[in-house]
Amino acid sequence: MGYYDSNVKVLVERFPHLKDHLTDIDKAFEMDGEDIEGKHVIFLHAGQNIVQLDSLYDMEPVLDVWRKAMPQVPMYGKVFLFGFGNGCMARKLLQTLDDSNKVIVYEPDFTVLHYVMEHEDITDILLDSRFDLIVRSAITGSIAEQFDQRISYTDIETFQYYVYPNYNHVFTVEYLEYIHEFETACNAINSTQSVLGRYTEANFINTFANMNALLTSKSIEDLYHRIPKDIPAIIVASGPSLDKNVHLLEQARGKAFIIAVDSSLRTVLKTGIAPDLCVTIDAKKLSKHFSDDRANDVPMVCHLTSNREIIQNHRAAKFFINDLNHHVQHFFSRHTHLFPVVSTGGSVANNAFSIAQMLGFETIIMIGQDLAYTDNRTHSAASVRGERNVDASTLDHVMTEGIDGKPIAASNEFTLYRNWIQEQIVNYPNLTVVDATEGGAKIYGSKIMTFREAIDTYCGKTYDIASIIDQTDDFMSEQERAELVDYIHGIPAELEECLRKAKEGIRVYEQMQKLVISDKYQNARFKNEFEKTKMINTYLDKAPVMEYVKNEIQNDTNALLKTVYAEGKDERSELMASCRMGIDYLKIMETGIRTMIDKCTEAVKQVHL
Repeated sequence: MGYYDSNVKVLVERFPHLKDHLTDIDKAFEMDGEDIEGKHVIFLHAGQNIVQLDSLYDMEPVLDVWRKAMPQVPMYGKVFLFGFGNGCMARKLLQTLDDSNKVIVYEPDFTVLHYVMEHEDITDILLDSRFDLIVRSAITGSIAEQFDQRISYTDIETFQYYVYPNYNHVFTVEYLEYIHEFETACNAINSTQSVLGRYTEANFINTFANMNALLTSKSIEDLYHRIPKDIPAIIVASGPSLDKNVHLLEQARGKAFIIAVDSSLRTVLKTGIAPDLCVTIDAKKLSKHFSDDRANDVPMVCHLTSNREIIQNHRAAKFFINDLNHHVQHFFSRHTHLFPVVSTGGSVANNAFSIAQMLGFETIIMIGQDLAYTDNRTHSAASVRGERNVDASTLDHVMTEGIDGKPIAASNEFTLYRNWIQEQIVNYPNLTVVDATEGGAKIYGSKIMTFREAIDTYCGKTYDIASIIDQTDDFMSEQERAELVDYIHGIPAELEECLRKAKEGIRVYEQMQKLVISDKYQNARFKNEFEKTKMINTYLDKAPVMEYVKNEIQNDTNALLKTVYAEGKDERSELMASCRMGIDYLKIMETGIRTMIDKCTEAVKQVHL
């Protein structure tokens, strides 16, 4: 027990959220160890099996061979480990990787870590700023979200992952879960990057064009506190089966919180029913979805990046959620305002699902959520895409199980959207999800019933939801609105400071190059110059205003960062390669900042009280 207190002290300092999980011990496992030839060998007892988590002999030669066999870890590269074990693999990585690398350990069971903290000094690992730790029992939400927070698009082609010996045998289910969630996170990042690549310019224009609407928007946090939780939310998507039961929404009015996605509005309004809320997210969503003018009087949830034409024509209350704009988020964080980011599974219907969760509803009923080509159709007849009357049998598709157990055709995108909903059902066991679509693909974990049955079962109480929304507080006070306008108008000046930093960074990298060429890279001056580049890169990485620049230059930087593997076989050539990459990266950034200064100088002029 001599090491436990010091280990726990450092653990809690580095990872405060783990303080409440120090007693998460799995009774299905027993840990013990044996001192053999001066080392403590750990054994894990799982039922009738005894698994050794360490070697009986000196592990250093084995670790050396493993490390040398690893592919080159690039500058800023990340290494993931499934299992902490006794820490020897993490320690070896930290001893041999450079200062720009990260080691991210996923520990499936705190039992092992607890035992190791009692018998081994691991403070050196825990204190290393390059070390990150994810503990399964401490995760709230999905595991994929943990990876999403730690992986960027440029990491996907360069990261490496390894398994601590025997962990995949002891924690087989957890290991398969880990791999699945890792793949889910990577797929989501790739999908997001694809969308950003197509929408970068539209996102920028929409952000500043919609800023005045944000100034007069309503508080979604206040709406959360006002909305009754003893009624369900109904998500109205635009699948072909919506035509079967959309007329029944009239019976749910006031007895459920009706959220319609933008593509379903024409179908819903055609019946004479106005939903309580609509959701529009996409930067290039066709304005034709709002061609029925009554849609402009339906309260809306949107992003700053949502189609500006739709936002500007809309007359009703608007609730903004964050589209990962860290610059605007920084402003609201300083004012302790909730500007929430909701989980998305790739479609506006999935966004609507997340919004219902965020608003605290414990029951979500879905209609029009076919996620398949029901009757060889893609969408409801009155929707924009439905009126094209495309024969879905001519489209690329995969076969999946329908709600009736029979095969049904669906797109790959529909499959991704359905998988996301199924993961939400698993991750939030207290959430009741009812599939009342009456057609389409089977959503595992949901309760399948007709819409009429769902209304009879869950829609019992009645509220004046329109009045509740009308009474919702404004998102910002008058003073905060004025401060936000000043903050936005200050963007060009902040970018000028970032430009100065980028130019300084280029000069420092050039000095480092000269020191390497003259074989003076092992002296104190080179180390000082290296520390300067770290400070400059950290400044540029963390400056909220650089959000706009990063979006502008993402294609160039992604192409560059995919080539970050060291080019040489010795220290000198590797340092030269790193300096060249640093210069190239900052020159791309310098060009992007100059472009963005000009664009933002014009864009901010439209933001005013």
